Amino acid sequence: MWRDTVRTSNDGVVSIHSLRGVPVEVHERGSGAIVVFVHGEDGLLFSGPLIAGIAHGASVRSIVLPGWGHEPWPAHITGVDDLAIVLLDYLVSLPGPVVLVGVSLGAWVVAEALVRGAANVRAAVLVAPVGIKVRGRTDRDYLDLYAAPAGEIARAMHASTPVVDRTMLAAVEFDELARAQHATTRYVWKPYFHDPKLRRRLDRVLVPVSIIYGATDRFVYDADEFYTAYANAFVPPARVVRVADAAHRVDEECPRAIIDEIQRLVAEGLA
Repeated sequence: MWRDTVRTSNDGVVSIHSLRGVPVEVHERGSGAIVVFVHGEDGLLFSGPLIAGIAHGASVRSIVLPGWGHEPWPAHITGVDDLAIVLLDYLVSLPGPVVLVGVSLGAWVVAEALVRGAANVRAAVLVAPVGIKVRGRTDRDYLDLYAAPAGEIARAMHASTPVVDRTMLAAVEFDELARAQHATTRYVWKPYFHDPKLRRRLDRVLVPVSIIYGATDRFVYDADEFYTAYANAFVPPARVVRVADAAHRVDEECPRAIIDEIQRLVAEGLA
């Protein structure tokens, strides 16, 4: 693996890592215990306040997954399982111990990495994780983002008015969001937002896991049922944190809940 520093700023260092030939952009910020952050469907576009908050007491490494960002997207990276391998390749380059944090699709990537064994990870925080199926074979677990009306999607994702008005994005941000939506579609389309095998594999995870979700999350069809089932698939079950004033985008609406959970893990010596 090689590492090439691209730029530095008040927000930290942005570097490009070659992970077995896959170029991956990593944003580094803060100092202290290492926290690796894996973004959700929108990439890092709306994660700034959360990352800044984590960086007050930790060294945050935010990985930009293939398909997001500006690095070439290798043709062989086609599924979430491939993203998990990329994440594992990055983790082995770190001294550890590491707290692994993933949001939505990023939490799915984290879960796939954990079941494959991540030796230097001490704990994981899954924020509104997707990736498993809870309901029956013909029942939807997830809202159809490609067919539902815009208003229904907005209510599923945010409990109140979004922190960022997406209609007011700059041109470069719209371009970034378009790339993110394209990448998301490529990775989650079939089977839709889940790996049929993942739920049965979660009992292989050997580190403490916390699941944080919003009480009004309507992206999944029954938030309490879904996230409880997700937590109970781990052995022992994952710790569950239910955030009253958030929907699916907990990272945007209530970053403090995530920061507090990470700080708890650090205080308990798990990082």
